[in-house]
Amino acid sequence: MRSNGRRTALLAVLFSSIAGISACGEDSSNHSDTSPTVITQAPAVDACSLFTHSDAETVLRQSPSPTSAELQSPFSVCTYSVQDGKSTASVRVNQSSFTTGSFETLVSRKLVGDPKPEVVPVPELGDAAYYITGAVNEMAVLKGETVFLFSAATADPRADSERGARLVLDHIK
Repeated sequence: MRSNGRRTALLAVLFSSIAGISACGEDSSNHSDTSPTVITQAPAVDACSLFTHSDAETVLRQSPSPTSAELQSPFSVCTYSVQDGKSTASVRVNQSSFTTGSFETLVSRKLVGDPKPEVVPVPELGDAAYYITGAVNEMAVLKGETVFLFSAATADPRADSERGARLVLDHIK
């Protein structure tokens, strides 16, 4: 099991990668400050509206604790956990102008680390989807111009991440 510090550092790298990709093609003259600081405007979508308490109960197979909702520019993040603290389910949503190409770039940037992560295509899930193993096991899904990353720290993280991703897709219009 990996330490929380290492997982947090890896998630920060992931967030930075997506932030950089989502900014591609934007006119930088419209931004006075491009550093990842406190969000002054909420993302267009609330992650907890896409992954509800009921959805979390389905993925975690028991009633989770109250929601942990955060804004981590450019993400809306929603996390649920069970009381034993061993099982969690989390979704991070970035509703930008993603294309299949920028999504593929995001996924390819995750192919670093030791051991080298494995990227497994997941058919019939959104417009494109991959399950990424390694330091952070997660499902990366593209639906329209929205990317979301779903992770489940459970006994079967791949199956539960896919189950959770399908539940999130049910809420995306």
